[in-house]
Amino acid sequence: MLDAPVTGSEPQAIEGVLTFIVGGKREAYETCLPLFSVMGKKAVYMGDSGSGANAKLANNMLTAANLLALSESLMMVQKSGGDPELFLEVVAGGGARSGMAEMKGPKILSRDFSAQFMAQLMHKDLKLANRLAESLQVPVPVLSSVKQMFQIAVNSGWGAEDMSAVAKCYEAWTDTLIGKKEK
Repeated sequence: MLDAPVTGSEPQAIEGVLTFIVGGKREAYETCLPLFSVMGKKAVYMGDSGSGANAKLANNMLTAANLLALSESLMMVQKSGGDPELFLEVVAGGGARSGMAEMKGPKILSRDFSAQFMAQLMHKDLKLANRLAESLQVPVPVLSSVKQMFQIAVNSGWGAEDMSAVAKCYEAWTDTLIGKKEK
């Protein structure tokens, strides 16, 4: 028995480039490696049973925090008269580059909130991550804020949309859409 959640969402699953985050007995992991390589690009053995699931929750927390930082940054650029599309080019070339900027930035700018990973599923994972942190007595002020933002998105009716729809919170608060700057 292994716990083997994945990183990535539907596009990565279709492309067969998921990364498996595996917990359980090492012998079982080694036996299953050929299966992981058929379905994904990589499998990372994290340790005992449950460690794969715990690492997945930590990964999703980091993903969600990056997405919120991206959304806030895009809104700042939009409201200051800058071009959010050019801003994504800047981000791609520097220390702030991230998978969220690469994958979700274009979705936000094009207003494509079709679900690859629903906001409500991210919120569920953030609640689970919060419970894990509490059980470990780890203070998580960033996680708490991120979880609340996803709760707001879900309560606003965007739960079935892609997690990038959390950017709509900033749009609602500022009465400004994030998108291409008119030239």
